[in-house]
Amino acid sequence: MATFRWLAVGVLLATPMLANAIVWPGASPCDGTLQACINSASAGSIVEVASNTAIDEDLSFGIPLTLRAASGYAPQLALDRGVYGSATIDGTYVIEGFTLQRGFVYFAHGGGAANVRVRRVRVLAPTSTGSAEISVVSSTSSPLTYELSENDVDFAWDTYDGALHAAIQVLRSGTGNTDGRIHDNRVNAGGAWSAGILITSQDNTHTARLYGNWIRGGHSYGSIDLRQGNLTGSGGGSLNTYVLNNVVTPLAQKGDAYGIKVDAYFGSLNLQAFNNTVSGAYSGVNVYAAPGVTGNGRIANNLLSGNILNLALANSGSGTISNDHNLLYDGSLSGAVAG
Repeated sequence: MATFRWLAVGVLLATPMLANAIVWPGASPCDGTLQACINSASAGSIVEVASNTAIDEDLSFGIPLTLRAASGYAPQLALDRGVYGSATIDGTYVIEGFTLQRGFVYFAHGGGAANVRVRRVRVLAPTSTGSAEISVVSSTSSPLTYELSENDVDFAWDTYDGALHAAIQVLRSGTGNTDGRIHDNRVNAGGAWSAGILITSQDNTHTARLYGNWIRGGHSYGSIDLRQGNLTGSGGGSLNTYVLNNVVTPLAQKGDAYGIKVDAYFGSLNLQAFNNTVSGAYSGVNVYAAPGVTGNGRIANNLLSGNILNLALANSGSGTISNDHNLLYDGSLSGAVAG
């Protein structure tokens, strides 16, 4: 019996105390605007929104905190309202459970070891400017961790202006190590010049895992568009990416889109693409490694059907990107022999 008592005490001592949430609307200073309530929070706080009425505010925070829907509520921002987070110190920055109407969530990472999470955000209509609906942008040498998951977004962009327009994007430069997950999102990317999920990276070691996403659309650009380096610059860095169990189906007729597009212009690329389904694209899986790039990886167990090019590989650098055990139907190959 004595042994049991000591074990029980040990379990109690090891159990972390849960942080107390600040609830809006609530007592002062949370009896006014939601932004005033957020401003009153300290680092590490949880701000819960217990309202289903449309909130006509742009929201922002610059310290590590969690902004989320309270249990049983589905908070919604008014038309064209968004959430802006600025990560400049160590900590975790979270937004979770909001609905936006033609709005966006934008995180700028400017310093500190930041962990950014955007979860269960719903965007009902495309932004009017072609801006991404969920963005994480970082150019610092500080490390970055991110998770973008279980979001449901409608996005469209119809005008060619030379820029990349994606529903969900991570734009990373600087020398800090990066580790991210983008998973279980639903993306409806309409318009002639839209992308679904975009990652750009350079001059850092970036590990990105994309899995369980369903993407409808993504026309001239890739529905999943991953880029190491850039076409006009030079530098280093390594993009290690795992693309697993995604479904990509372009909106328009075959030939309008890339399904999974991976480009490496300098540095190194390690691509592992398994168990994806791509149908109705110009190129189902399309990989380009420029001269000087070290490109390695494996493309396997994918269903690639009804694409003009089911699989296209152009590896002008060193290394090997192999393919095997893919199911290929009603489409050709370019630069590859079926494994």
